[in-house]
Amino acid sequence: MLFRFSNLARTVSVRVAFLLLLITSASVTTAQAQTDGVAAAYGFGEATGFTTADTSGNGNTATLLNGPTWTSAGRFGRGLTFDGVDDTIQLPATETVALSTGFTFEAWIAPTNLFATGSRKLWSHPSLALLVTSQGYLYAIGNLTGGYRAFYSSTTIPVNTWSYVAYTYDGSALSLYINGAAVGTTAVTGTVAATVNPMTLGGPYADGIAAALDEVRLYRRGLTASEIWLDSQTPVDATLPLQISEMAPRPGGLGVARTSMRVTFSRAVNQATITTSTIALRDSSGTTVAATVNYDAATRSATLTPSSALTPLADYSLRVAGGASGVYDTLGTALSGDFQGTFRAAAAPSSPSAAFGFSEANGITAADRSGNGNPATLVNGPTWTSAGRFGSGLSFDGVNDVLQLPVTETLALSEGFTFETWIAPTNLPALGARKVWSHPSLALLVTSQGYLYAIGNLTGGYRAFYSTTTIPVNMWSHVAYTYDGLALRLYINGTEVGSSAVTGTVPASVNAMTLGGPYSDGIAATLDEVRLYRRALSPAEILADSEAAIDCAYTLSPSSISAPFGGISGAVAVTASAGCAWTPTFSASWITGAADGSHVNYTVAPNTSRSIRSATISIASQAVVVVTQAAMPSCGRSATATDRFERRHRERNRRHDDDDDDDDDDDGCNTRTAVSDAAWLTFVTPIVDQWTGYIQRLLAEWRLAY
Repeated sequence: MLFRFSNLARTVSVRVAFLLLLITSASVTTAQAQTDGVAAAYGFGEATGFTTADTSGNGNTATLLNGPTWTSAGRFGRGLTFDGVDDTIQLPATETVALSTGFTFEAWIAPTNLFATGSRKLWSHPSLALLVTSQGYLYAIGNLTGGYRAFYSSTTIPVNTWSYVAYTYDGSALSLYINGAAVGTTAVTGTVAATVNPMTLGGPYADGIAAALDEVRLYRRGLTASEIWLDSQTPVDATLPLQISEMAPRPGGLGVARTSMRVTFSRAVNQATITTSTIALRDSSGTTVAATVNYDAATRSATLTPSSALTPLADYSLRVAGGASGVYDTLGTALSGDFQGTFRAAAAPSSPSAAFGFSEANGITAADRSGNGNPATLVNGPTWTSAGRFGSGLSFDGVNDVLQLPVTETLALSEGFTFETWIAPTNLPALGARKVWSHPSLALLVTSQGYLYAIGNLTGGYRAFYSTTTIPVNMWSHVAYTYDGLALRLYINGTEVGSSAVTGTVPASVNAMTLGGPYSDGIAATLDEVRLYRRALSPAEILADSEAAIDCAYTLSPSSISAPFGGISGAVAVTASAGCAWTPTFSASWITGAADGSHVNYTVAPNTSRSIRSATISIASQAVVVVTQAAMPSCGRSATATDRFERRHRERNRRHDDDDDDDDDDDGCNTRTAVSDAAWLTFVTPIVDQWTGYIQRLLAEWRLAY
């Protein structure tokens, strides 16, 4: 028995060694973004099977349980999808993934479904967990020897869109990151308790996330924000083709206020191939925009800076050339093909950064009418109402109703701001003050007596002050809160009602602005016509905004005009929503006119062209199409049309002299026939009775042969 056991051991040993050789030979090269190596890394490139390889070199092969599905649509190459029912990946419990004094968990995630309530597990460890809530917030749990902590991210991750999430501990704080930006932290010390139980992705008891995952990494130290961002741009599998990891602004982006564009590559590229020929910005007509291009080897990023400001709300495309004449990596491998991402520039700084008219009447999103693409999300059930200040509005219950704005370039406040809204409080609190609008460094509240209360924590100092007058319950008031670099100011119905001198800027933040409040700290009121600017408006501008609706509907009648070639004048009736001013525009110089009350009086000039022409009279997005008939052709020939009387007419006149009783109405006695002295002018029908002076009017009935 001892001999047989020894032979078996040798056989097993040889087989294991052989298998290890095969695994080593077939292993995937890891793209090491960090100098301090990763403990485990999964690129999910297998496409089949029940295990996924750890490409860190530490041999932490993970096991697929209950059927996570391989997909070719990963963030880089392939990925895995989890059904949210029981799909799980289990990591082995080894020394190299034993966490203690620090850790970082990272992954690309694209949720396919956010469940109605609660939170779902993304990553879990016996003492740690990272979950995603029903609203898309990250929720982190950490039970360290120094204490238990649980906290949320300040921003959300969207459904069906890739986001890079990270959860770290550096010995002094637990922190959350989304796309390389810090979105939450809580102070704590201590270590992660030792355990023999494995870490998992997903969850087996209908407690896991429904999502696609890719590029999962685990470290035994806390990474910095810059290290996390670089990991997000680097595929785990270094054998993947050279590709663009990120383009900023993102393709399809709206409200782009940045002054430069950035392209980041999945690995180092040959700097000599980064030129204005390989990376170019084009306007909507395809014309190349004058710019400079630079390359930063540390971040593998090329930056394009236009020579002049972009045109507000204009469309642009950022093109990166591939192939033989395009970008190459340092090994001489070309980017496989051209890549182009389009975006729209932000509205002019003088215009609103966001504007909400609340005309949707249903749904969980309020559209931004500024053109900057800042839709706001209804959280905890604010109610749509048809009784807004202008049309529809949004009602807040004062318990937990919130409207959350996105974190974007155009909503990043700095040197100045204006917040405006129409507000009709339905109830004032018995004590204290309730939030109307809040920003990480700013807030506008209403007190129990109806006074406005403003808070501003700027780099130049902290200020808090009240309005000198109040706003009534169940009545509309227009309120505004501004900062112009010298003072914070409050306005009610266009009149300044309070101010506090201060300088400095609004501190940068990745946290979202909100209306209302989730913790019984928000106002009970109906809101309408919310506007936000990145500058301070004057009292006159605030008053003008208070009288103007954001969501305007127009009806024009008639919807089309058919004009003769000789021109025409008339009027278009305009029906507009309350609070909606309008000015007509004319798409051609041959149409002129002006607004007159509820009409547009217009004049269409004669058409001297032999072609039919068309143009429009427009108000906002509505238009009346004007079509003018073609002018008469000018042949360059002449002819004389004369009368030819029939013989019986002359005879009748002679008889009339002899016989006064003759019938004056004898058939044909007054018949005339038009004739021409040129063969090329003929007539379709005889012209009856006197016709001198009617030739031009009757040309449409004549057949011209020439």
